[in-house]
Amino acid sequence: MGASEIVEQYEQTWKNKDSAGMVACYAPGGTYNAPGADHLTGAAIGEFAEMFMTAFPDYVYTWKVVAASADAVAADWVFESGPMKGELMGIAPTGGSSVVRGAHTIRLAGDKIASVEAYWDNQSFLTDLGVKLG
Repeated sequence: MGASEIVEQYEQTWKNKDSAGMVACYAPGGTYNAPGADHLTGAAIGEFAEMFMTAFPDYVYTWKVVAASADAVAADWVFESGPMKGELMGIAPTGGSSVVRGAHTIRLAGDKIASVEAYWDNQSFLTDLGVKLG
């Protein structure tokens, strides 16, 4: 399986709201790093994803691979949240929604993911949801 196919499988787990399948995409010791998630490994990756899946049960997730080599892939993505219906990182549901663009930089270890670095504007995302910051 090539790098783009491995990443396609991983990104599908976000689209399909499959946190268990997501964890299975990672190599042992593989990490996920993002706003609110500091180098998570193993089941913690699925728990973090599940938090978003529960808070935004109606979300729509799309992505596009923009660059790939044998052991790394960059993907742009858009997360359209739908209304916030569950708690997110200790924040009570606001009913607000957001559309946020982000990127994944994914490094591979064989046919598994070694690391994902996820980037998005978390401040704008939370502001759109109606969260009072500062």
